Amino acid sequence: MGPFRGAEDRQSLRLSFRLPSPRLNWKENKGMRPDLLRELPYKKPWIFVDRIISCIPSQQISTLKNITSSDFFLRGHFPSYSVFPGMLLLEGIKQSCELLVKLSGYEPEPEFLQAAQLQIRLLKPSLPGDTVVYSVKWTAEEDGRMLFSAEGKIEGVPSVRCTFRLAADAVRHSGRKEGTR
Repeated sequence: MGPFRGAEDRQSLRLSFRLPSPRLNWKENKGMRPDLLRELPYKKPWIFVDRIISCIPSQQISTLKNITSSDFFLRGHFPSYSVFPGMLLLEGIKQSCELLVKLSGYEPEPEFLQAAQLQIRLLKPSLPGDTVVYSVKWTAEEDGRMLFSAEGKIEGVPSVRCTFRLAADAVRHSGRKEGTR
C-alpha cells in the first residue's frame, strides 16, 4: 500500500500545498468586494487574474496570477520548454486595468477594452510555477483616452512592462462614490 491510506490523507496533502493567500488592503479599499473577479466578462480559462492584492480606486491596483503547468496554452508554447505567452501576460494586465476602472466607479463598454498606442517590453520568461504580480497605475486622462502604465513582476524581478491608452469615451460613470476622476 502506498503512503496514502484514504481520502483524509489525500485531503490533508492537498491542503498542505496551498499557497498563503495575500490579504486585501481593506483600509484603502473600503467597500471593495472580494468577489469582484466574478464581474469580469470572461470565463475560465480566459481569466488571467487570480486575486486582487490591493487597490486604490482611480489610482492603482495590484493583482496576482499563478502560472500553472495545467494551463492548456502552455502545452504547445514550446513543447520542450513551456513559457507563458507574452500576449497572455498583456491580457492579465488589461484585465487588471478593467478591474481598476470598475472599482473606480466606471462601467466600461466592450470597445473600451481595445488598447491604443501600446508599448510593451517582455523582460523575463514566465514559467510554470511562477507567480506574476501585476501593478497597474492610472497615470492620466487626455484627448478622450485614459493612460495606464503597468508592470508584471516575478519574485520582485520585472517580467513585463507596458504603457497604453484606452478609449475614455467608451466608459460611463456608474454613480458609485469610490471614483474621483
